[in-house]
Amino acid sequence: MTFALDHIFICASFEAPEANHLIDFGLTEGTGNTHPGQGTSCRRFFFHNAMLELLWLHNEEEAKSEIILPLRLYERCKYKETNASPFGICLRPMNKGETDFPFDCWSYCPSYLPENVSMYIAESSTLVDEPLLFYSPMSVRQDQYTQERKQPLEHKAGFREITSVRITMPKSEAYSPALRAINKMEQIEIKQGNENLLELFFDDEKENKFVDFRPELPLLFYW
Repeated sequence: MTFALDHIFICASFEAPEANHLIDFGLTEGTGNTHPGQGTSCRRFFFHNAMLELLWLHNEEEAKSEIILPLRLYERCKYKETNASPFGICLRPMNKGETDFPFDCWSYCPSYLPENVSMYIAESSTLVDEPLLFYSPMSVRQDQYTQERKQPLEHKAGFREITSVRITMPKSEAYSPALRAINKMEQIEIKQGNENLLELFFDDEKENKFVDFRPELPLLFYW
């Protein structure tokens, strides 16, 4: 079975003012989201095949609760103080209805998901120096959303699809089995370096251009 990138998140400041830099650059913002019981909210940018999410804490006590604690979202959102990875990667099946899993995981059923719908969290979730990895078996491409879920997909910057992702992290120890599995995907590269950094590559980088959003966000775009 093959898997596809569904979305990727970066932890941001309260209410994610950093998203305004992406808007100024030429991205169209979609609807935001709040995660009741999880203690987080987000601002979102949708492309034809994937989504970029800026995530922040709105309730620290919820994020520290027993059910949420294994996600280590509190530490991730406080990454500038904790040195945790500020990134999360969500995969979906390449073809609807496939039932395999990309890594060993556990079922997560937060209250904000529809009844009888779960996400699956990699067993590496407590390793805060690695990105949070999770799997959404019911998800589909963003350009295949139903009418009631549709989001803006057109951007002044002209981007259509995220064609690859590279995450750099300052981790010297061996990667977890889940992260090694992710790193075998053609669309995703995980590497070691001096800092936490997310690089998104759009539309096969046909224009040979890039933009750097540091220091506001550990993020680069290539197109």
